[in-house]
Amino acid sequence: VSKEIMELSELTDLNLSRNFIKSIPDKFDNLEKLEYLSLESNLLTKLPKSLTDATALISLDIENNQLTELPVDLGNLSNLQQLNCKNNQIVILPSSIAELKQLSELYMATNGLVILPDAIGEVTTLLKLNLEDNFIQELPEGIGNLTKLEDLYLGGNQLRELPDNIGKCTSLLRLDISRNQLEKLPETIDGFTLLSELNLRENQLTSLPNEIGALTNLTELSLNENQLSELPNTIGNLHNLASLSLDGNELT
Repeated sequence: VSKEIMELSELTDLNLSRNFIKSIPDKFDNLEKLEYLSLESNLLTKLPKSLTDATALISLDIENNQLTELPVDLGNLSNLQQLNCKNNQIVILPSSIAELKQLSELYMATNGLVILPDAIGEVTTLLKLNLEDNFIQELPEGIGNLTKLEDLYLGGNQLRELPDNIGKCTSLLRLDISRNQLEKLPETIDGFTLLSELNLRENQLTSLPNEIGALTNLTELSLNENQLSELPNTIGNLHNLASLSLDGNELT
């Protein structure tokens, strides 16, 4: 990318997606008005240090590159609302993510995350959080602080259990925890009274808590490929359920 592009100080929208870019000139401090930046589908292995000087950024798309880390001072991007980092090799979220007080959408699917930092619980503006296909083994207690969260995608990780206070995510509409190693669900799921879609397929569930019956707005419930031998009677309370998948269990 030519350095001249980085001299265009009036730019508000810069789309460099789907090229063969390996590096970007470290001149983002010149782009004080830049609000929308897409670097999606390139060959980037790192981001320029000055990227976090572009403090007007509202949307940053770095999907489908070869990035292994995010800037330590990511929190400087205080106006950021959408951050798309899908399909990279990022292994950790910087704790400064807690400073992104306007972030509503975070997409981190298909990376190398093992740990989700407690700081995620401070991003209380989040509406959509996608962490599919990583290596996450547990969720931090702070997840319960995300009371505005509507979409939570955790499929394809290594979760064995959910923290009790996940039930405080009372705005959830869609929850996907498929393809994990869950052996049970917390009784606090009765907090998900707005939930319409719950995907629990391909886990190791042997039973469901009676509290499943509190999810009276459910329209889709996927429980296929578990180890369920029976269902609680309270499942009869799910009067809005239009789709129920139970194939591949141990029901008799």
